[in-house]
Amino acid sequence: MTLPTLRGTDTRRQEPIDPVRVLAGVLAAGSVIFTGWKIWDLIAGPGAGLLMHGVGVASGLAVESAWLMLLALAYQQATRTGQVSRWVTIAGWVLAIGAAGILAAHGVQSTSWVMALLGVLPLMAKTAWHGLTHIRALETQERVKVADQDREQAERVEAEREKEAARIEAQHAERERALSTGLTPEQEEELAQIRRQAAYARAKATAESELTTAEADADRERQQAEAESERIRRQAESQLRQEAVQNKTEEELAVLEANARLVKRRQEVEVELELTRPYALPSGTGARVPDDASMLNPGGPGTPGSFVASGAGFGGAMVATSATAAHMGGSDQQMPQVPGAVVHHSSAEAEVNRARVAQVFKVLEQATGEAPSIAAVARGAGVSDRAAGRHLRAAGLID
Repeated sequence: MTLPTLRGTDTRRQEPIDPVRVLAGVLAAGSVIFTGWKIWDLIAGPGAGLLMHGVGVASGLAVESAWLMLLALAYQQATRTGQVSRWVTIAGWVLAIGAAGILAAHGVQSTSWVMALLGVLPLMAKTAWHGLTHIRALETQERVKVADQDREQAERVEAEREKEAARIEAQHAERERALSTGLTPEQEEELAQIRRQAAYARAKATAESELTTAEADADRERQQAEAESERIRRQAESQLRQEAVQNKTEEELAVLEANARLVKRRQEVEVELELTRPYALPSGTGARVPDDASMLNPGGPGTPGSFVASGAGFGGAMVATSATAAHMGGSDQQMPQVPGAVVHHSSAEAEVNRARVAQVFKVLEQATGEAPSIAAVARGAGVSDRAAGRHLRAAGLID
C-alpha cells in the first residue's frame, strides 16, 4: 500500500498562529543577524577595506543561509513524512556549534564576556527549531496514522461493498443457472469426461486397427516370401528333374545308339560273310544240258509242255542259276533304297529302331508333360521324321 505524501503547506484549513513557532522564528532571526554581524566583524575588522567588508558580509550570509536551509529542510521532512534524515540533523548541529564557537572566540578576543556568552544564541535557536521539528514530525505521524486508519476503514467499507455486490451477483448468477436451460458446470465436466473416454476409445481402436493391419501385412509378406521360396525350390527341383531326365535320356540314347551300332555292324559282318560265301555249282550227277533237241521231252512225264533238261546246256544253266538264287539270304536280295532313308538290313534292326523311337517318345513325354512332336522324337532317336512316325504308329503311341 502506498502512503500519500502529506505537505504542511497543502492543507486547506487555516492553522492558528503558534506562539512557540513565532518565538522560535524571532530567536532564529536574532541568531542569524548577530552571527552574521560577528562573522563580518571578524573578517573585516577596524580599518579594513571595502573588499574585506564585502567578503565578511558574504561569509556571514553564506554561513547563516546554510544553517537556515538545514532548519527548513528538517522541518519540511517532518511535515511531509514525519521523519527527519539523520545527516540533516547532524549537519544543523555542526553549523550551530560552529557559529557558537565563532561568537565565543570573538567575545574572548575582544575581552567582552557578554559577547562571548551571546555565543549560545545559535544553540538556543537550533534547540528551539529542533523541538518544533520533532513536534511537527509527531503531528505528521499522527496525521499519517489517522489517514491510514481512514483509508483502511474506507478499504474495509469498499471490500464489504464489493463482497456484498459479489454475493448479490452470485445469487443472481445462481438464479440464472437455476432458470437456465444450459448445462451446469458439473454436467459439462461429466460430458467432457465422456468425450475424453470416447476419444480414448477411438484412438485405441485406431491403434488396434493399425496393429492388425501391420500384423496382416507381416503375415502376407511372410507368406509371399514362403511362396517365393517354395517356387524357387520347385523350380530348382524341376530343373534338377529335367536335367536328370535329360541325362537319363542321353544315357539311354547312348545305349540305344551303341546297340544299334552293334546290330548294324553285325548285319554288315553277316552281309560280308554272305557275299564272301562261294556259289554252289551243280554236281556231276545232276542234270545236264542236252546236246541236242532229243534231250527235250515235250510233255514230260505227265506234264504237258514241260521239258526235263539236264544240268548241261542253256536250260541246265538257267535251272542252276534259279536254284542258287533260291538259297541266297535276305541280305543279298535288297531292293534299291531311297536316298537319305534309314535302311534296315534286318528285322532285328527295325525292332531296335522302333524300341528306341518309343523310348525317346516316353522320355520326352515324361519331361514335358505332353505328347512330343514327331520331329522332336525323330531328332532324339536319330531317324527321319517318316521313319519315326511309322514306328510310333506301329507301336500304337500315335494315331
